[in-house]
Amino acid sequence: ILKGSFYNYFEDKDTFITAVLDKYAGEWREFVEKGLATKGDAPHRFDRFFAALCKRYSSVDARSCGCLAGNLCQERAAHDSALAGHIEIIFASVQDVFRHAIEDGKKDGSVSPDADADALADLVVNALQGTLLRMKAARSLRPLEVLSKYLPAMIFREKYQTRR
Repeated sequence: ILKGSFYNYFEDKDTFITAVLDKYAGEWREFVEKGLATKGDAPHRFDRFFAALCKRYSSVDARSCGCLAGNLCQERAAHDSALAGHIEIIFASVQDVFRHAIEDGKKDGSVSPDADADALADLVVNALQGTLLRMKAARSLRPLEVLSKYLPAMIFREKYQTRR
């Protein structure tokens, strides 16, 4: 679009980036919520989420995989504290969805009652971000396949691990 038209809709480039991030964040959170929908116990919900994630990324070139928030964070967050703060809010929002599912696991007995659901959800988000980065370097879905197999096994109790 023409520069004049751009500034008709957005105050500056940062406002544009924030708008794009907010749209992306809403879609990403919706994807996570759908994958972790409340049908079944927590381990099966995580299985469903990771299966959907593998399917989503199997249809694209692994080099172009990633998370828009994660990619922008890598490129600009060190130099732009406002953007870093906005991205952290996005990560925290998705982390909250995982935390709720893990808390449900504590209720259904699939997660240890002593587990820190917030810390485990933080681990999931951090592991996902690292995995998406690694997929680019490996040019392969293998990092995601490994994560989807072993991360839930680390979270859920022994009696649920045998189902894998």
